[in-house]
Amino acid sequence: MKGTKKQFSREAFKSLRQTGAITATSKYSVEKMLSVIDFNKDLTIVEFGVGNGVVTTKLLNRISPGSRLVALEINENLYNLVSTILPSDDDRISFHKYSAFDIDNLLDDLGIGEVDYFISTLPLTMFSKEDNIKLMTKMRHYLKPSGKYVQIQYSPLKYPMVRRYFPKVKVSLVLANIPPAIVYFCSL
Repeated sequence: MKGTKKQFSREAFKSLRQTGAITATSKYSVEKMLSVIDFNKDLTIVEFGVGNGVVTTKLLNRISPGSRLVALEINENLYNLVSTILPSDDDRISFHKYSAFDIDNLLDDLGIGEVDYFISTLPLTMFSKEDNIKLMTKMRHYLKPSGKYVQIQYSPLKYPMVRRYFPKVKVSLVLANIPPAIVYFCSL
């Protein structure tokens, strides 16, 4: 993963509006994000913004044999990078160069009607109000009543918008991240 961190940082600087980050998510932030998941169950998880695959690989190491991980990355260079490190023979994961804003089309194509967890590193502050509304509405539609939407951010600016769509939001600060990260744990 060390080489991918360097490549991620290079790509992140080139595509800051798309990645919203200057460095890869720290292991402490990843652990915090995944702390709410019960990995003993068969789950359907959607990951937005795979980046260098740091969250994706942790998820793959922990999910059950009957779980399903749908991972999306829109940046072509990052998609190509992560494609080389993900196992090609693991039926639990499907990796797509796809926009999170069109998640409904992808989930319908995959025959997925409900999602247990949405895990997102998307830079909400970089998106228009319309795009954020579109994303929140689609996640609400697919999220199981017992499910969670987990979002990492570096600014609290979008908290009111997230709260509007997900009435139950727990906030956690991770100082061991560059920059310090805010993790939202959202449910209906």
